[in-house]
Amino acid sequence: MRLGSPESPFGAMYILRDREDMIKMCAEVYEATFKLNGGIVTPKIKDKILALCRSMQDKKDREIDALGIPDNLKPFFELHSKSKLRHYCRNLVITEKELAILAHNCTQIGFTHQFKFPIYVPEHLEVTDADIENLHRGKPTDFFKKTNARLNGHEKRILVDLFEKGDEWHCFYNSYQDAQSDKNHWEHGAHIHYVSHLWPNYRKRQIWELFDKRSTDIDGSFHIRYEKTVYPPPNIPW
Repeated sequence: MRLGSPESPFGAMYILRDREDMIKMCAEVYEATFKLNGGIVTPKIKDKILALCRSMQDKKDREIDALGIPDNLKPFFELHSKSKLRHYCRNLVITEKELAILAHNCTQIGFTHQFKFPIYVPEHLEVTDADIENLHRGKPTDFFKKTNARLNGHEKRILVDLFEKGDEWHCFYNSYQDAQSDKNHWEHGAHIHYVSHLWPNYRKRQIWELFDKRSTDIDGSFHIRYEKTVYPPPNIPW
């Protein structure tokens, strides 16, 4: 299950595998905010934050359940013609929030969901023990050169969502670069890719395993306009 952005507002990365991961992430963000405001996270405060986050998640789950399947994503599961689906996708915009709702509610239409978030770092940009040792010795050049290069797009991050029911499967994926509005390689800007069981040259396992490699060359995947969701910072109610 993936709800919300895989990156926190503080820059930390979260890989959310299930509901408990959501609650843990929420608690960690609240604790960090509490500390930033000068508070001390005692065991009692920690328990109170965890209970609050669990209650909030229960409420959020009920709200998301009630949303069902987003209307603009229903045709992916209703159209069984690749040409009709291509035509439908021409002017379609998928938001990050809509995809998260689909991941949460896909069981309502009999589908299961899994996702992965691989990060590929070029070998020459891997931070070594020697780089860290030099950093502590006051010689940070190599460390910062590598980390800056990675932050400036030399590493590759891909977010993959796979929905499946028997022989039917649907895969949405994009890289960090795909999701950016500026300097995008696609003429219409930020986008997500789509491929499914309607592609006769691909099989589900083949597609899933492709994302274990840096090069993800899937012929004929649809490019669909994509909008990231901006999440407000947390407010602690005490």
